[in-house]
Parts: sequence; C-alpha cells; structure tokens
Amino acid sequence: MSEFTGDPVATASQHEQELAALELTAHPRVRAAYRSVAETWLARAKPSDAMRERFDAAFAEVMFSAAVWSSNTDKLRPKVSCITRIGHPVAGRAIPGSRWGIDNPDSVYRVIPISGDERYVIRGRVGPHRMTENYFTLWDANMGTVAVLNGRTMAVEPDGSFTITVDSEPAGDRPNHVQTTPEAHEFYIRDVLLHWERDDPNHLSVQRLGGPPQTPARTLDEQADATAAMMAHFANFTGKLSHGIYKMAPNQFDLAWSADKVGAMRNQVYVMGRFDLRPGEAFVVDVSDGGAEYFTVPLSNIWGTTLDIVDHTGSLNKAQSTPNDDGSYTYVIAPTDPGVANWIDSDGLLEGILTLRMAEFGGDGPTWARGGGWSSSTSSNERSRVCAGCRRPNVRSSWPAGAPPICAGCRRGRTDMACWFITGCSTGIGREIASAALEAGHSVAVTARNTGSVADFADRFGDRALVLPLDVTNHEQITAAVSAAESAFGGIDVLVNNAGYGYMAAVEEGDDAEVRKLFDTNYFGVVDTLKAVLPGMRARRRGHVINISSMTGLVANPPNAYYSSTKFALEALTEALSKEVAPLGIKVTAIEPGAFRTDWAARSMQESSTPIGDYDENVGARKAMIKAFADHLPGDPRKVAEAVLMVSTLDDPPLRLLLGRDVLAAVREKIADLTASIDQWESVTKDVNFPKG
Repeated sequence: MSEFTGDPVATASQHEQELAALELTAHPRVRAAYRSVAETWLARAKPSDAMRERFDAAFAEVMFSAAVWSSNTDKLRPKVSCITRIGHPVAGRAIPGSRWGIDNPDSVYRVIPISGDERYVIRGRVGPHRMTENYFTLWDANMGTVAVLNGRTMAVEPDGSFTITVDSEPAGDRPNHVQTTPEAHEFYIRDVLLHWERDDPNHLSVQRLGGPPQTPARTLDEQADATAAMMAHFANFTGKLSHGIYKMAPNQFDLAWSADKVGAMRNQVYVMGRFDLRPGEAFVVDVSDGGAEYFTVPLSNIWGTTLDIVDHTGSLNKAQSTPNDDGSYTYVIAPTDPGVANWIDSDGLLEGILTLRMAEFGGDGPTWARGGGWSSSTSSNERSRVCAGCRRPNVRSSWPAGAPPICAGCRRGRTDMACWFITGCSTGIGREIASAALEAGHSVAVTARNTGSVADFADRFGDRALVLPLDVTNHEQITAAVSAAESAFGGIDVLVNNAGYGYMAAVEEGDDAEVRKLFDTNYFGVVDTLKAVLPGMRARRRGHVINISSMTGLVANPPNAYYSSTKFALEALTEALSKEVAPLGIKVTAIEPGAFRTDWAARSMQESSTPIGDYDENVGARKAMIKAFADHLPGDPRKVAEAVLMVSTLDDPPLRLLLGRDVLAAVREKIADLTASIDQWESVTKDVNFPKG
C-alpha cells in the first residue's frame, strides 16, 4: 500500500496534530487550567522532596498528552493519534513528551474517535516483524470495552496490508469486522514491542464512510475547553491511581490484581506496588512468568510517567532480561549500578512505583500453579556469582555442567559453545540429538508438544536445557518458543527441524484432512520455524540449519506416498534455502536417515482409516511389513545424533548426509535407474527445441 511509507508513528498527520496541540496549550483557557490542575494535584499528592522535583517535567507530559488526545475527538473527522511519546522535535519546534497514566515503555498507544452511528474503514500494514501484542479495543466513554479485535490473529494480505471495517452491522463475510454499539466512543490501539530493534508497529489510517459531515468542526475555544476538561481528568485519574498504590505497604506486591477478564486485557495480569529504599539498599524482585510470552517491569514516578528510557534503563522486558538457571528472572532496582544482571535504574530515586505486566499466556491463562508469580525483598548484600570470562557478577548460568560460571555475553563469544533449538524432542532422533548436544556442553532449547516428556532434561542439565512447549503447527507457539530461546541464550546457533510423523496410505486411500495435517507438521512446521529463527541468524551472519529429512525424501515407495511428498518438499526447500543463505554466513544440511529403531513406524505412525481392498497385495502388504519390523530396524538413533553433532562443527558441511546402508543402496539404485533412463531417452529430451536459426 503506497500510502504507508516512512515511520508508522511519526507520520505527517501525527506531526500536524502535535503542532496544533502545542498551539492549543498556549490558549488562555488551557493555561489557566494548567495552573489550576497543577495546584490541586500537588496539594492532594503531598509528595516527597524527590518527587516534587520530578513534578514539573512529568506534569508537562501529562498535560500535553491531554492536549493531543482531546484535539482528536471529532468522530466525523477522525484521525489516528499516538498519545504517548517521548519528547522530540517537529519542524524545528520542541514537542513535549506525552506519557501519562503509568504507561508501558514498550507500547505504542494510538486512538481513533468512533461513533456507533457511523461507518468507518481502518486500513493498515503490518511490518515484517509483527508485535508480541496488538489489540484494537473499542471503548465506551468510560473506557469500558465494547469490542476487541486481536491484531495478531486478524486476516492480513500477503503484502502485509489489512482492512478493518467498523459499523453497527454484523460481520457477515467481512474478515476483520468490529461491530459497534450506540455506546461506542473510541478505538484504543496498542502495539507492544518486545524486541525494540526488530518489531514493527502497524501503519494505520482511518476513513469515515458516507457523505460530508453535517456539523461544523469545533472552534478553537471549544477545543480549548475540551483540553482543559481532559487535563483535569488525566490528573484525577493518575492521582487516584498513585494514591491507591501509596496506600499499600512498601516493598510488597500482590498478584491478586488482574485486569479486565473480557476486554483487550483479558489475557493479562497486572501487579502494582511501590518501592521505598534507604541509602545503600536495593530492591530485589524475583519473577516467574507463569507462561507469559511477554512481560515488562517498568518504573514510574507518582505522577504517572515512566522513568527515563533514553539515557537510563528505566524498564526491562522479557527479551531484554537475563534469566536465572530455573527460567525465572531476578531484577535489582537501585539508583546506582550494582554491577549485576537485570539492573533497573531508578534514576536517583529511592522511591517510586513498580509495575509488572504479563501478557499473552496462551492456553488457559497463567500457570501460577507451576511456579508463576513473584517475590520481592530489599537487600544491601551482593549475592552473585562472578563470570569466569569477563568477571561481571550475577551470572545465572554455567557452561558446561560443573564448569565455572560464564555469562551469556562470554558464551556467545566462544566458538566451542553453541545454542541449539530442536523441535520434536519427546522421543527418537530428536531426543537423542538433544541429549548429545547437552552432553557435549551446548545449550539446547528442548521442545515438545508435551513438556512432561522432556522435563527430565532440565533436571539433568539445569539451565542449559530450556524446556519449551511447541506444536509446530501453532504459529504463536513457534514465535514464543523462538523468542524464549533467543532471550535465554542470546541467539540460536543451530536449528534442528526434527518434528514430524509418518502416514501410510495408497494415494487413493489418503484422507484429505489427514494429508493436510501431515503437511502442516512435516513441511509447513519447518517453514514457520525457519521464518522465526532466520532473522536472528541473518543479523549475526552465522548459523546452521539442520533439517531431518528421510530416505523417503529421496526415494518414494508405497505406502509412503504422502509422507514422502512432505519430505520431497523439505528436500527442495533445503536445497533452495542453502543457496539463499550461504552469502549470509548460514549453513544448511539435510539429514536423510534410513530405517532407524524409533517409534516412527510404531506409536507415531498414522495410516488411512479407509483401506481399499485392491491395494492389499501391494500397499497393504508393505504396511504390514513396516509394522512387523518396527522394533527390529537396523539403525541406532544415537548414531544419528552423533552424526548431527559432527556436521554442526564443520566449516563446510554437506548439503545432504545419508545415514544408513539401506538409504545408501536405495539412492545409488535410483541414481543408476535415473541415469539409464536419461541415456535411453536422450534423443527425445533434446528434440523439443525450435530449430536453430
């Protein structure tokens, strides 16, 4: 969509609104409200000297946000407004920041005025890296949820464009439709960036459908009155919020406060509290994410603006944090750097507001019963381990087991250590590869649909085994697992695509739904995992993709027509990918095992439920033979794992590695047959071109 170019937030419309809001703040009625609201707020807050020093700058931001927001409330002439930004220049003028209400530094907050009596279309484009969270929440005038559209699951065109329809009619066949009510007042749109350097906020535009507006736009005086009213509302809202938090006991937090169960925040948990330290103390918080794909720990002053995120680390989210050995996180809040991981800089303050926001749990919500939650304490003692490499304290992992502790930064700098991501680790070849890699001292993201089947890895190998739930047909799980691995290990060096299963049927017997499910796992599961991992490898200009293919990916025989089709497709993908990424420093290998003693031909095997008698002597007989010999196959899965580890160390690994005497014989026979056929039909092959000249 050609209209969407440049920065998705710093748009021409946004700059126009900000300049207009700046002029509005000079209006006499707004200036009078500014002074009145400030006096009232200060008198009610009774701040400490330290917080009083922060008031003027914070108040300026809160009031400017009110001006930006209030200037875009015309439902007949709607615009997209970003309502929380840090200070920046526009056309040579200094635009104040506009943070308020204890904002989330990871979030891009935008609003669009909406009337339930009108029809609108919102157009946009997602970036190459979509946000961890993206919600289009339709509010009433009291910020109550009318409707929600999840931007992560909405229909998007191949070029990234999308269209959202908004009116009072049912959706019908419209894929991204939000049905309004008479109470509809405003869209509140939240894009949450987990990876600041990568994630892309959506481009957005809005259009009211129908004829020209029948009522005039507001006068400047009317806009000033609206801004003055919103200034008072913002101060009252934030003041009550801060006052409630400051009624709580200091340095104590409670997970009991959860957000709206039915609206945009239905899959979120909020925790709020305050820290209050003496000189020389630090506030230590231990967090277990409860299965959340995203969480953030920002600091705020009592005026509702988060602390400096430009020159200070006033917040940390999951991707920016270093995990502990058990997968939890420990944060240290202090005004000066204690030299430990996950320090959150309080910017000289000994008091303030600390929030924890967890989101995108998936499944049935937070897994508190499995250790989620948080605890906190104040401490003046450093209880950290020291990295054997760089000597920085607070190391949360060691490499390998029993060795001196080594931090993630030093780990990434050592060529003898690698971070692996392996799919399908519950049994067979995947489990053996994970075991071998961990035993060799590598870190491994051990994934399985049922994490109970791989829980023993964490018991055996500690923090070097990151156990993650992963169904490769679930795109959100892939994204979450890859993000977790990258956060824990600092990147993925070796990707092993192993997840898959068999399906036996004659072509005519194949069930359409089962065949598509087979492709979703064996082929598209690999594609989606690749797309999640490759950006990190490209950025680092290194990595090794190892795809576990099969002898049947090279030689097809009954009853494996469909299974072979998935592996033939994987072979083509592997071959093309190797040529695409070689200039980027990324290596690619396909492993082609023959008959190995795994559960592939037993528990994991699926077959057609509607066999056809005419195929009994051929396809049926081969099915029976495969099942009969499942426990007597010659290949040792451990040897596959050893071969994979060997290949991962090579500077120039093979594109294909055949494993097993059976696959070697079968492929050589196929090559001989193919060569003979080519030679036999060479004259026909050549006789298809136009005559020369």
